[in-house]
Amino acid sequence: MFGSSSGAVLALRAAATGLNIERLALYEPPFAVAPCDFGPPQDSSHGISLV
Repeated sequence: MFGSSSGAVLALRAAATGLNIERLALYEPPFAVAPCDFGPPQDSSHGISLV
């Protein structure tokens, strides 16, 4: 099973329920590893205003 972004979380949750999933590939699940990972980068508003 393959899941990308929020689909990665859904695939992981499906596997955790005990479904018969032989392989699980997760790409860019939206998980924060460190407290500073929450929210957009500090300079994101500057980048958006440049566009």
